[in-house]
Amino acid sequence: MDTFMSKANAGGVCAALQLTIPSSPTSSDYVKIIADLLTQWGDKGSNVVVLFTSPEDTRNLLKYADIHAKTSSNSPYHFTWVAPDSWGFSTDIVEGYLEHAKGAITTVPLQPPMPDFQEYMSRLTIQSNTRNPWFRWLWEDIFDCGVDEFSPRRDAMCTGTESLLVGHTSELKSALSSYAMEAVYAIATGLHSLIQKKCPGSNMCSDFLNSDPEDIHNEIITVRVAESSTGRPFSFLHSAGGGEYAIMNYVEERLDENTTYGRYRKVGEWLSGTLNIEEEIQFFDFNGNNATSVVSQCPRICSDCLKQGVPRVEVPDKAPLVFNGNSVWAVIILALVVLMIVFCLIIFVYFLVEFRHPVVKGASSSLSYFLLLGITLLLMENFAFMFEPTRIVCGCQRFGLGFFHALIWSALLCKVIRILRICGTGEINSKVSFVSPWSQTFLLFALLLVEVVLVGEWLLLDPPAVSHEIVETGTSPPFEVVFYCNYKSEWMVASLIYVFILILCTFWCACKARKYSDLNHEGAYILFTTIASIFIMVAWLLVYTLAVEEYQNPAVCIGITTNAILVLAAIFLPKVTALTSNEDKTQGDGPATGNDMGKSYVYSNPDVNKDDELTAF
Repeated sequence: MDTFMSKANAGGVCAALQLTIPSSPTSSDYVKIIADLLTQWGDKGSNVVVLFTSPEDTRNLLKYADIHAKTSSNSPYHFTWVAPDSWGFSTDIVEGYLEHAKGAITTVPLQPPMPDFQEYMSRLTIQSNTRNPWFRWLWEDIFDCGVDEFSPRRDAMCTGTESLLVGHTSELKSALSSYAMEAVYAIATGLHSLIQKKCPGSNMCSDFLNSDPEDIHNEIITVRVAESSTGRPFSFLHSAGGGEYAIMNYVEERLDENTTYGRYRKVGEWLSGTLNIEEEIQFFDFNGNNATSVVSQCPRICSDCLKQGVPRVEVPDKAPLVFNGNSVWAVIILALVVLMIVFCLIIFVYFLVEFRHPVVKGASSSLSYFLLLGITLLLMENFAFMFEPTRIVCGCQRFGLGFFHALIWSALLCKVIRILRICGTGEINSKVSFVSPWSQTFLLFALLLVEVVLVGEWLLLDPPAVSHEIVETGTSPPFEVVFYCNYKSEWMVASLIYVFILILCTFWCACKARKYSDLNHEGAYILFTTIASIFIMVAWLLVYTLAVEEYQNPAVCIGITTNAILVLAAIFLPKVTALTSNEDKTQGDGPATGNDMGKSYVYSNPDVNKDDELTAF
């Protein structure tokens, strides 16, 4: 079972349930298994059931599937059974359960034609074949009679006129007879070779009779018969006889208008590790009606399973670059994104023009520019979640979501640290080092470097890739190819761990900085932004990880857009208000007094603000 599951997963086959039949099952065990198959996966339950069961368990599953269907008030259902040679082409398993067994796909060891062996076996009689002591048991079983007075069937003695020539072809066929013949032939060839080595010029000698068992074993397993009695090569060292199987399909045939019967029909072969489907397979849908294929109830359908002629779906070599912006939520987000980017550009230009204003200088112009850049890039990240996935798009999603958030929160953390250093000294005119724009820019890049290393390592160890699924549309064409990035939603959330750390650090520092009225209460605004952002991020991340796939991208876009608008409004709206007010319209060439600190963003120490006076950066 473990081998099957690993092979299925490697081939992209969805194995939704793995159920086990107890060693001594009762009727309730079979009832529970049928109920689980119908309720534990998908809207209608499981479609295809793969069996690794004994013939008795297989027949009981058919039996209780039939009982459940007759007693259930729900709509009819039909399983497509797939079974190995334990089912094979046994008529005993399916007798009486045509409605539930039809469409089953089974395997039997491939039986090559052996006309000489068939003729030889059919001409044997109980009188002529005395050298085989087991032949009498076969004879008694076929003709249901006893050959002598010691037979268990002595109540009905054989007459001696029985013959295998007419009407008993099926009894003389065995799916394993060809392998037995090949094995015996290989053993005989190995023994003959060993005789020739140990007894040159003689048919038998004591050296051969006294041979070590290991020598006999080694001689036999090295034999490779190029063409055995079945016409195939054979060797004990090569797949134990080839591992060749015929693929059987239990089909429903109509005898007349009112009568149907079931029969096994060979539809393909498994030869040398290759599956060849030669005939059309008879499928039935979940309601038991004829169908061209069986559609999986799993959320992703393996495209390789649909390449054996049912149905044909053309999968492009690479995903096309298609923009999906037609939905209502996408149109609203795009409108907000364009509007907010325009506002960011206006504020950026305004800050450049008013770079000597106390409001701009006091807020650290360099950090304000980087913060505006981060907001703009985060808004543009929406486009990465609106394009059809390609390798570049998937890479932009993974890199941009974390890096652009890190840029915003690194800038806010640097701002609040700057506030604490300036206002936390207790003396407004004291000189504070490392608060110039260039110092703040260096700290910002140091914080960003951590995110670059983390997301870069992720992209290198697990490069962006695109997978696809084939989904049922319910329209024409019935199937379509849907591409998706190969990362899991949990991985995307994990990539934001460093951002969460930055947010918590900003929150902790902002709690201390909120009490300072200097710098126009910027610490309080940052604290409000941090608290609101935490609620927003938790909300969209929960929807992103818990909701179905169709709601994941909208959750991301709505979440990051709301967060970007929040930061833009909470941090820059007070500054723009201060810039446009008549009260602070002076250029601030002279030093500000302590009484002006509630209204101004710049403090009076000229040495601390030297860089702000010289450059707009």
